[in-house]
Amino acid sequence: MGDLWNEAPDRVSDAAIFIGAGYAAGSCPALGFSAAVVALFVAYVRALGASVGVGQIFLGPQAKQQRMAVTTGASVLSALVPAAQWDVGGFSLTLIRLALGIIVLGGIVTAWRRLTRVATLLREKAH
Repeated sequence: MGDLWNEAPDRVSDAAIFIGAGYAAGSCPALGFSAAVVALFVAYVRALGASVGVGQIFLGPQAKQQRMAVTTGASVLSALVPAAQWDVGGFSLTLIRLALGIIVLGGIVTAWRRLTRVATLLREKAH
């Protein structure tokens, strides 16, 4: 029962935090929704490993703790330097956008690493 009540609120909070960050001043809703989807997929792959009998795989670089650290750091820095903004090839980059981009890209890498580890463990288990 503990796993259920630990995991379900985490998925809701991931979505609320990242979608909210996407709507923050100087941010981008599409990035927030992307970060939420990627975070859910990363958690799904971890649970998938457990469901197929190879255990929960907690590989990073963007597991829950790292996603929250990036978000917290960007939020604190944004409060300290609210006007921080850079023009990168015609794209306005803010600290929150940068954080969400790191979460999306890092989450894709994390999901890939976890999927390949699950596949490797399943192959080893089959032999």
